[in-house]
Amino acid sequence: MSKLVKPVTFLAVILICFTTVAFSQAKSGGKLDMRERIFDFGLVPQESRVVHNFMLKNVGDAEVNITEIKSNCGCTTAPVDENKIAPGDSTVMEVTFKSGRRTGKQEKFVNVTTDMEPRGLFRIVIQAWVETPTQRTPPLTSEPRTIEYAPRDMKHRGKSEVTLKNNSDETLELEIAGYYEPLGHPELKGNSLKPGETTKLVYDFNVVDNNKLEYGAVTVSAKGEEIDLNYTVPITKVRVKK
Repeated sequence: MSKLVKPVTFLAVILICFTTVAFSQAKSGGKLDMRERIFDFGLVPQESRVVHNFMLKNVGDAEVNITEIKSNCGCTTAPVDENKIAPGDSTVMEVTFKSGRRTGKQEKFVNVTTDMEPRGLFRIVIQAWVETPTQRTPPLTSEPRTIEYAPRDMKHRGKSEVTLKNNSDETLELEIAGYYEPLGHPELKGNSLKPGETTKLVYDFNVVDNNKLEYGAVTVSAKGEEIDLNYTVPITKVRVKK
């Protein structure tokens, strides 16, 4: 009996070692870490352009190549900074949604194809609710509805602001849910709004190229006892009039 057990045990050990090596080899390669795959702009105005950046980081041990990016709508674009991502590196996917004359709930997706194994396809989703002039006043509004900024010169930073108003009968807790970092940084002057109260959303612009027209957005989250919504203020850097 013991003479039979030893060969069987030996073969079992070899099989386990072989399986472990094969498994580790199958698991090696590039791998994108997508901590955020869905972003909700919430309420956006018609004829606006809003932007959100998604970060794609390669946490694997081999290069990842992005071979194709395809959206389901011409209103949505999603270029990346780099198509080839080395281990430990990351790239930014700048997803832009143009609301146009659309109305109501919108959900757009971007399919990203890579050379990752065993599955190289993943999807990024953006959501929005496009307002109409005739719809009921939402719980949170801004005046003006968009931020427009025209720097005086290429070294000028500057600030711009809008007034946020709580139109509901609940106290709303506000926080910045997302913004377009290359253009600047937002700040809420007040994070808690009682019914009817207002606060300022201030946008501090980075030094920008005066000859380049850029767009961005700030998304504010507003939560109450029964209210939970996102509200996006589009940002446009306009050319200086000479």
